[in-house]
Amino acid sequence: MRFVLRACSALFLSISLLAPLSAQAASEEQFIQFSASSYFFSEGAGSVTVAVVRIGGSNGSGNASFTVADDTATNPGDYTATNGSLHWSSGDQSPKFITVNLVDDPDNELDETLTLTLTGVSGQPELGVPITVTLTILDNDGTADGDGDGVADGSDNCPFLSNPGQEDSGDGDGVGDACDNCPATINLGQEDTDGDGFGNACDGDDDGDGVPDDGDGSGNPNDNPCPDGVTTNCDDNCSLVTNPGQIDTDGDGLGNACDGDSDDDGVEDDTDNCDTVDNPGQENSDADTLGDACDNCTAVDNEDQADADSDGSGDVCDSDDDNDGIPDDGDGSGTEGDNPCTGGNTSNCDDNCPTVDNPDQADANGNGIGDACEGDDDGDGVLDGSDNCVLVSNPAQENLDGDASGDACDICPAVSDDQSNSDGDSLGDACDNCPGVSNDGQIDSDGDSDGDVCDSDDDGDGQDDASDPCPLDANNACVTSGNPPAPPSPPTGTGGNGGTGGGTGTQAGSGGCGLLPMAGTGSVLPFASLIGVLGIGAALRRRRG
Repeated sequence: MRFVLRACSALFLSISLLAPLSAQAASEEQFIQFSASSYFFSEGAGSVTVAVVRIGGSNGSGNASFTVADDTATNPGDYTATNGSLHWSSGDQSPKFITVNLVDDPDNELDETLTLTLTGVSGQPELGVPITVTLTILDNDGTADGDGDGVADGSDNCPFLSNPGQEDSGDGDGVGDACDNCPATINLGQEDTDGDGFGNACDGDDDGDGVPDDGDGSGNPNDNPCPDGVTTNCDDNCSLVTNPGQIDTDGDGLGNACDGDSDDDGVEDDTDNCDTVDNPGQENSDADTLGDACDNCTAVDNEDQADADSDGSGDVCDSDDDNDGIPDDGDGSGTEGDNPCTGGNTSNCDDNCPTVDNPDQADANGNGIGDACEGDDDGDGVLDGSDNCVLVSNPAQENLDGDASGDACDICPAVSDDQSNSDGDSLGDACDNCPGVSNDGQIDSDGDSDGDVCDSDDDGDGQDDASDPCPLDANNACVTSGNPPAPPSPPTGTGGNGGTGGGTGTQAGSGGCGLLPMAGTGSVLPFASLIGVLGIGAALRRRRG
């Protein structure tokens, strides 16, 4: 009966794995592991074989024990299998198989699972990854057809990709050509380490790190692993783990990226305090996280391992961090930096730039910080310690007011001040005509040194802006310009004697409308003339009364 398997990528696979995976280790390091972490197969397959592979070498014999455990599938109702062991002789690197017999019942049921686990090894090899595989039994009594190609999922060799013809002509591995990532090479697990769409079985660089699995072209991807740091004309020393540098500290043919003990000192890397330096005793005098074998200050805790001059002695225990001949504590006081070299002195004083090589101890501004480590942030050729505008380029250092800030960055370049700026505009308080209100334009209509935004009488005519008909013109020219302000409401009370219509036009009655000026003949204020007339009328009415 034909059956199919598929790997964790949801592809169906057939019953057996005929070839080992590409090697990921050299002869000195060996692993036993499953070829894939999950499989799917039809209930009607009769039996299924799952491959266990030995990778990384074949010297010495090896054994692996395994267990079979129920999940939703039960033994013997859905399958039959027993716990057991596998054996490899010295020189044997062929895959071994665990067989699971399936029970094809007539029930229309849900898919069911069971688990295989490698529980231990003996001899030369170690357990690799994965050591557990999940097997899913697909019911073949239903009619579900997920891809709509007319073939039930339980029998479809590409259940998620329509292929009604079920072609598998390339390699006959039970994975249809339409979904096989190596259609011409048997690869039941469909492993694709680098996810490039090409299965490992037909991918010349399984991990995609630029170093070919069979870099020497011998036809065997495990016969000439790259030595430490070599990347050409040799086989990838970690073919399933990206490691373009091919670092192999202990020279065992297995790159550090996939070597559990990179320095081969018998201590696994995840607990080794010097994982790339052989130190089986794990000595650690200063009790930091680094063993003495790789600690650049064995007597002083220095996790960062800072070493400014790269002389192998960490800064915390190096008397001359930058190796410029000027000791960090040149005066021998016991405190570094308490007496920095100045004025050209280079002896009996502390290095004024202890982490930057400066044997001349130049310090142009005499601030105790050597020019070599002050820098020039704005690139104007003036060291920051002497630059009056550290972040604004001003090579000439112009400074009109002689304060600490150069004109290029002084918010009051003509007034010596402390650079206070209460309102946050572009001018400092000392030269801002409204220091409490932002006003970059500094408009001051009456020239009284109070900016309009904070001046209650912008035109300086003695009348507050709130009641001034022309707040920006002391002569109230806006009244004669054809845009007079609205007149105030007339007060109540006894009307006064209106002035005569002629004359200067400024005579007013003693009350009522007479409070408004009366225009004479020819006046440009006809409204005022009307008020004068009303004043005369009021006087006549009083006489008649």
